[in-house]
Amino acid sequence: MQITSIFSGYSDPAKAGRRNETAEAAGAAVKTAADAFAVSGAAPVPGSTEAMREILGQYDVTDISPRAFSEMLQKLNRAGVLADKDFQELSLIRLDLERDGIDPDERVNLVQRYARKVQDYQEQLQEFQEKSGSLTAAQAALTPLRRRLEWLQKLAAVHANPGSVGLDALA
Repeated sequence: MQITSIFSGYSDPAKAGRRNETAEAAGAAVKTAADAFAVSGAAPVPGSTEAMREILGQYDVTDISPRAFSEMLQKLNRAGVLADKDFQELSLIRLDLERDGIDPDERVNLVQRYARKVQDYQEQLQEFQEKSGSLTAAQAALTPLRRRLEWLQKLAAVHANPGSVGLDALA
């Protein structure tokens, strides 16, 4: 399976980018390789920071095809950067895209797409709460969407500012 760049749509991280994010904001989003990829609590594999930089340098989640996204995930998993649990969770993004009728080679902005999905879902939850007064089950369904969006934002931040990976951005 072939996957192309996820991060090619990002501009110079030192300037305000497409999403008006500065290098500082990107650095704050991803302080270390462990912060970026140990969401599941798994420790990073030695040497994985360089592998992560290399792989994420090839992919831009703000301009990527579903096929390229799958390839990126496979490379990150094989390099030991992405735990199996996280790999499985992120693979659901590909299923979401297929369900939405996105062609495997059509380029999409995954960060923007998931930000919109989360916003739409939150609005629906608010309407539901106003009508029923209960949100517990509905909010639980929002959690996986938020996690996917957080992952995509981290992937985009690492691509936009690869020098921040492995270093404390605040130091």
